[in-house]
Amino acid sequence: LGTMLYAMTFSITTESQTIYEPTSSSKALAINESYFIAPIAVGFIVIAMIYAFGHISGAHFNPAITVAVWIRGFITPIDAFIFVIVQTLGAICGAMLGWIITNEVPFLEPTKPINGDVKEGRCLVAEIVYSFAICLVVINVATTESQRGNFFYGVSIGMTVAAGLASVQKISGGCFNPALGTALSITQAFREHGGTMKYIWIYLLGPMIGAILAGFSFYIINSKEVEASKNLIPNDQY
Repeated sequence: LGTMLYAMTFSITTESQTIYEPTSSSKALAINESYFIAPIAVGFIVIAMIYAFGHISGAHFNPAITVAVWIRGFITPIDAFIFVIVQTLGAICGAMLGWIITNEVPFLEPTKPINGDVKEGRCLVAEIVYSFAICLVVINVATTESQRGNFFYGVSIGMTVAAGLASVQKISGGCFNPALGTALSITQAFREHGGTMKYIWIYLLGPMIGAILAGFSFYIINSKEVEASKNLIPNDQY
């Protein structure tokens, strides 16, 4: 449910809405309204869903976060697999709801420069960096013993998502979520003109690389906590 609402909000608010701001009697400045609205709306829905469902499922809403948390050792492989499947189905449902509500086919793709082709490598780096940041924040505010019981974890995670979207939406699309990337790539294939799934690899590979890096970084950044937890386990259990 949380992933569905997240995907629906992302689908609706990132839809390109160009407004024109007059600059003179004969000229106007074109502004994509979604660059301002999407980070706020998506960030707030993430915060709300985390506080709503964190006590039930852990509120990952994102396979990249699930992978990072699994590498960190906070959930089992079976739970991680189930989470990823449910998240993907939820994202597809959310994208479909966005389609129904707006009557516009939701899609996700890198922004093509006015002069030149899409720089796929640059988009991949953007997805890796902010996926890493999001997963790193999740691991450190929601799974460490030293931060247990804090009240700010939802805000920290949601604001990181918002910052990432505000920063690179105009470059890669600002996905950071393989389930969302899959859902919006599927719906994009139904667009009348220019429907394609050729960029889906960016939204699968980028977040997963970021997640893996964040997951293993836990053992470096929180080495004292890792060592302390080992000392609490009898030698024959690890």
